[in-house]
Amino acid sequence: MNRSLFVSTLTAATMLPNAARAQTTIPLKIGIIPAEICGQIIYGVESGYFTRAGLDVETETFPSGGAIAAALAGGALDIGMVDLTSMINAHVRGIPFVGLAPALINSSESPTFGIVVRGDSNIHVARDFNNKSIGVNGLNNIAQVSAMAWIDNNGGASKSVKFVELPLPAKAAAIRAGTIDASLDTEPFLTYGIDQGFRAFLMDVKPIASPYLLDLFAATQDWAQRNRTAAAKFIAAVRATSLWANVNRELTAPMLAKATHIPLDVVQRMRRGTFAVDNDPKLIQPVIDAVVRYGIIDKGFPASELIYKP
Repeated sequence: MNRSLFVSTLTAATMLPNAARAQTTIPLKIGIIPAEICGQIIYGVESGYFTRAGLDVETETFPSGGAIAAALAGGALDIGMVDLTSMINAHVRGIPFVGLAPALINSSESPTFGIVVRGDSNIHVARDFNNKSIGVNGLNNIAQVSAMAWIDNNGGASKSVKFVELPLPAKAAAIRAGTIDASLDTEPFLTYGIDQGFRAFLMDVKPIASPYLLDLFAATQDWAQRNRTAAAKFIAAVRATSLWANVNRELTAPMLAKATHIPLDVVQRMRRGTFAVDNDPKLIQPVIDAVVRYGIIDKGFPASELIYKP
């Protein structure tokens, strides 16, 4: 992208209230996973979107969306990236989270994670995962539900699969050692696995839906009601960041590499996702329905109940 086009794109995407720049900045503590799934926060900090919105953002990293949800519930964070199934679980249990802004989308056209197996594995189609073990970074999270739906929708039986909770960096070694048969990986671990000779199933045929939302940036209802100005500024800044980041991957790649310590050449080769711009219940409802299908919750509800209403 040439400089003039970059400047015009940046200017158009940052049409935030000028008054915010003159006021004292509002501190925000945000929980993230150090991966592109939290790219809007990483890019928003690095490119100054939050500063221009009048926000002073401090990030804290966590191993999973479920861990972030626990920190939010305990009051250790103002806002955090919560995977959609953890958000759904919290809602039915009466934990008052609200989704302020949407995060990464998964779709058949742009799959952002997949199941990897050894290159010499006898797993070649979905039904071959029957009675196998798959490593996940959190049980019953959005990645596991996505894998279960893909296996079932493509001729397998997910109820026979054993899901094993392992840290993301430990799963490749477990596959090589034969401790697990496969690993459910997001980027960059998907690309790392392929570089090591693993094969990947991108789950792009008959997924839960196409597209569907993976995560929400959430807060507690109490925090959102007490901090309406901060919530509004955060929503506006994330939206502006999303619009810019979706068309400027070559500019966001160095930011992602810096924040996550992923080598830049890996960032440039790995599968990059698309960020949702606005909260859309149609991106959320298929996941709620899948969570009911797999017995993680007993009864569904309208997706609009998860979305913050000022």
